[in-house]
Amino acid sequence: MLQEDMRRRLYVSAMQRGAAVYAVLLLPLGYVMPPYLAWENGVLEMLQNIVLFGDMCLAAYFFRKTAGMGGKSIHRLWLAAAGYFLLLLGRELSWGRVFFPTGMDSHGPTFVSMNSIPGHEMIHAAIGVYTAVVFCSLVACMPWKKILHDIPFPTFLFGILAAAAVLASCGDKGLLFHSYMDANVEELSELLVYLVHGYFAWYYYEWFRRLT
Repeated sequence: MLQEDMRRRLYVSAMQRGAAVYAVLLLPLGYVMPPYLAWENGVLEMLQNIVLFGDMCLAAYFFRKTAGMGGKSIHRLWLAAAGYFLLLLGRELSWGRVFFPTGMDSHGPTFVSMNSIPGHEMIHAAIGVYTAVVFCSLVACMPWKKILHDIPFPTFLFGILAAAAVLASCGDKGLLFHSYMDANVEELSELLVYLVHGYFAWYYYEWFRRLT
């Protein structure tokens, strides 16, 4: 038990240090990084897809591991979390548009418009319903008492997550530097957000396991 606790502390410390270094280097990397790395369906987006797929698999693994352990709500929570990561993955893949390139321009590959896909209204409706089901499931299955009262809040990494999300949103709208750096910072920030998401999944799984 003591060794397991030490390993957990080392992992938490390593993740905090790694995320801090990433956050400090994010803007310099965005400046020196070639713009093509941040193209739609480019290298950084591929990395994001890999991380999100890993996050989804991790949540599915926790779903399997929590079968018969504690309450059913925590077990179902990880199924909802896997659905959440699948939702993010679908968003990154532009709901499948990236599999239908139409050409190239100065900003990278171009893809078929969502509105030109037959039945796009039904696709939008299905995405909306799926999103509502996922978020309602997360809210219903979340053990709020444990999260709010029994588990230490990961303040430092949550702050990094929030800052990265703001940078990603501003970069997406071109509000930061009004240059190629906006796209670079957006994609680098999104990658950090998804990495921290996976850490939070592990963090809360470990605490739920200890409190069960």
